[in-house]
Amino acid sequence: MFWFLLVAGFAFLHRAKPALESLLLYTGVMVAASPAIFPEYLSIPCAFTAVFVNYFTVFYTLVAALHLAAHPGGPHLLPAEIGARAGGAIGVLACALVWITWQRELLRLRFPESWRREFHFQLGLKEKAGGPSGRNTNPMR
Repeated sequence: MFWFLLVAGFAFLHRAKPALESLLLYTGVMVAASPAIFPEYLSIPCAFTAVFVNYFTVFYTLVAALHLAAHPGGPHLLPAEIGARAGGAIGVLACALVWITWQRELLRLRFPESWRREFHFQLGLKEKAGGPSGRNTNPMR
């Protein structure tokens, strides 16, 4: 039931996105929300991590590759003791999905609008005296 609610919530949040983008995001949601994980599942969101590149997706790719390379049922490229748990990869994948879905909101929490305006003013990108409407609000000018 929980898995169905997460997938339905994802579908509602991304209903306005193009079909291909939704499909790629769905692969990440499907793996991150699945109730059980087999090592082979970690390769399903490869297209997702290749298209939506950020720190979380790169880290997911590294952790999933480490897990697959060291898994006893895998190619035995690394000793099993070195392998990471699949739960770590799933947590990073969930963080990547949260970042992609709410990136603007998360950045807005970290950098309030007043800081952004000041930053733009200091770089000379925006006129501070004009205010948001662009008019000069100083009566002495």
